[in-house]
Amino acid sequence: MLIAVDSTNLRSDETSVISVRTYDNGSRPSITEINLNYDVEKKAATLTWKYNQPGEYSILVYRALPGKSLTKFKMLQGNEQVFEDYQCSIKGQYDYALKAIFKDGGESPISKTYECVIE
Repeated sequence: MLIAVDSTNLRSDETSVISVRTYDNGSRPSITEINLNYDVEKKAATLTWKYNQPGEYSILVYRALPGKSLTKFKMLQGNEQVFEDYQCSIKGQYDYALKAIFKDGGESPISKTYECVIE
């Protein structure tokens, strides 16, 4: 049984103990600190980011080939903060975006799209 007592010593009637669980809508912060560079000698696009959130998560890399829409491209461990794409062989614009997928089912929104133009 539970009795509440306030600062003036007023007591509540006895009541049963209840359990309360907070609601988690699964929404997590977006990945925002993202940089994209293209190394001509390596022929690789390099994405770097910072995302330090509590909990276990993976990073989903989205990529769009020239003239195409973003699609899921690569899943990385949450502690990774660099991704190099050596599959940029066609001239044109490659787009990239990131999303965090948490083990508990939570997800961040897809980040802003970053463009890499290969000439």
